[in-house]
Amino acid sequence: MALPTALQRSRSAVVYIKAESTAGQIAAQPVAGDSFGLTSVPAIAQAGNYADTSEIGSDLISVDRVLNYMDYSTFDLEFYAKPKGQVSATALATTSWTSNPNGTTATVAMDSTTGLAAGDTVAITLTTAVTGLNADWKVTSVVADTSITIATSASGTVGDSGYVTKKTLTSPPEDVILSKLFGGVKYDSVASYTQGDDSGADVTTDNKTVISYYLKNAVSTLSVHSLQETDTTNVQYYCGKGALPTSWSVAMAKDGPLTMSVGFQASKVLYAGTANIASYTDYDGSAMTLASGDAAGAQITIDSPKRYASGTAVAADAAWFESGDGATGHGAPFKIVSNDGTTVKKSGLEVSAISGAVITTDETTATPAAAYAANDLLVPDLPTPSCDTTTTIDQRSVQAYITDEVTGTGMSWSTSANTELFHADNALDVTSVSWDFDRGVSTPGLTEMTGESFPPASYVVNEPSISGSITILLRPKDFHFMSSLREEPRRSIGVRLGTVDGKIIEIGAAAVHMEVPSAAEADGATSIDIPFTVIRGQDCNDADKFFFRYR
Repeated sequence: MALPTALQRSRSAVVYIKAESTAGQIAAQPVAGDSFGLTSVPAIAQAGNYADTSEIGSDLISVDRVLNYMDYSTFDLEFYAKPKGQVSATALATTSWTSNPNGTTATVAMDSTTGLAAGDTVAITLTTAVTGLNADWKVTSVVADTSITIATSASGTVGDSGYVTKKTLTSPPEDVILSKLFGGVKYDSVASYTQGDDSGADVTTDNKTVISYYLKNAVSTLSVHSLQETDTTNVQYYCGKGALPTSWSVAMAKDGPLTMSVGFQASKVLYAGTANIASYTDYDGSAMTLASGDAAGAQITIDSPKRYASGTAVAADAAWFESGDGATGHGAPFKIVSNDGTTVKKSGLEVSAISGAVITTDETTATPAAAYAANDLLVPDLPTPSCDTTTTIDQRSVQAYITDEVTGTGMSWSTSANTELFHADNALDVTSVSWDFDRGVSTPGLTEMTGESFPPASYVVNEPSISGSITILLRPKDFHFMSSLREEPRRSIGVRLGTVDGKIIEIGAAAVHMEVPSAAEADGATSIDIPFTVIRGQDCNDADKFFFRYR
């Protein structure tokens, strides 16, 4: 009956994030690809709401306490932005290029169009230059193994051979969080900016070269699993289900990689830890042949941990089973390890029922690596995480942009006039930019009498707020902010990070209200700090008011 005595190493935590198909219900156990890299250990825990009672009488200590309900769990996940870049397909040969008379499309003759479809983004390179042709274009139609049509106003005819290469953007690892945080996602081609909340024509998640996140009234929840494994036997497991991203913050400066912090709240936290096994029986309760196990499963009795020395073990203190999740319920995943930690006797098991000190699994326990024995350890288990080698993005190329208030038409990444936000003329030298987004989530069902102490995974997005600030070293060209922002506080603001296609991040707000700056000293120079708040502006479509995009 010996449990490990070593202290838990907090930083050994590995986090897995899994989308829920029904809010508050674990859809499936995590797989290796659900692992997610963080910069700090999440504190996933849940507190209760209590009421004190007191009755009159001669005794002096008359206070008692009852649990009213469990509060929503709140925790933060902090992580690096990891744009994964573009993927280029095999270059396909072209035989000619001809612009159509309407001046908006061109036909590229090809012997093979394998892998190409309408909506794809292609890079065209031809041996004879036509002004503006050797660039990225969006395919509008395909005639199999004959030609493709692209959207372009470039004119001319080319008879020389060249190449067409399809490009796609791989979604970043943080997509699983950002898509649930902002609610809205749309896809586009870098060759064609699309205003509004619809993806570009024929552009999907499979052939995108731009992914944009925007505010949408949609509530989708996640299960967040955190496994802290100090060694083979010393393991702690936390699972927050019904978890909803509620806030987001990012501070941009020339100091390390771009880091984001997202706040969550979860309706229920489940706990599992290492337990000592007293005995085994077959799934039906009959005696088990310890050397061979039972293909139908097993009933496993534990004898520690105990709530107090004179009591008996309670299996629910070391494992969990949620009977209402999915068609048959979901339980804590676990493995069986020898007491000295040297042999993993069986892995890939899942709790299917808990009663008193007995944990039942209906996964096969047959053919263990070594015979089962008393004092084996039942240890929480998740798959070995996928090794993500995606590099972070540094902030040496951060550039801020400020211009007069624009609409969605002025938020394109490709600009031709300084009336558009991301035009080079609107670039502003700043020392830092910060953004803070509060989703305005409320939980009216917190005190609903649902028959249990845990709150439901029911959330309402009320009135989100986005604010931030920029800091500028004051030069004569910037001094006008001190006065002009009193008279004309409505502006547009954007930030661009990165210079390599596929690894560019942009944040933009079409309309912000900028406050009158405050001045301070920065290493002997004067700096000004300008707080701002994103406002409604001239657009009625939320996708045109604020976005966070990768391209």
